[in-house]
Amino acid sequence: MIRSVVTVFWASVIVFIMLLALYFAGPALGYASTVAIISLALAFFVLGILLCILAAWSAMDGALKRFLLLTGGSAAGIVVSIVLHSIVSGLFVEFWESSGRGDEPFFFIMGIIVLPIAYVVGVIGSIALMARGRLKQ
Repeated sequence: MIRSVVTVFWASVIVFIMLLALYFAGPALGYASTVAIISLALAFFVLGILLCILAAWSAMDGALKRFLLLTGGSAAGIVVSIVLHSIVSGLFVEFWESSGRGDEPFFFIMGIIVLPIAYVVGVIGSIALMARGRLKQ
C-alpha cells in the first residue's frame, strides 16, 4: 500500500511539473497546448483524489500522512477552484461588472495562488520526511 502511495505521489509531482512547463510554453504551442493542459489537469485532479484516498487508508505515521493529504487535497483543489472560478464568473458576469470588480476573485486566488503554494509545501514536506527515513515499507 505504501509503495502505491509513493508512486501516485511522484506521478502527481511529474504531472505538476509538466503542467507548469506547458503553462509557460503554451503560447508558443497554440491549440495543442490547450488540449494537453486540459488532459494533464484532469490527470492531476484524479491523482490528487487517489493520493488522498491511498494516504488516508495507509498505515503511515502522522506527519507524513498529513503532508500527503495536503498534497493530494491541494492537487484536486487547484483544478476544482479553476473550474469553479470559470463557472461563477460566467454565471454572474453582470454582477461582477456592476460591482466594479470585473471578475470573481475568491476561486481565482485559491486556484492560482493559495492551493499551488499548499501543494508545494505538501510536496516538500513529504519529500523531507521520506528522505529522513520515516517511510517504512
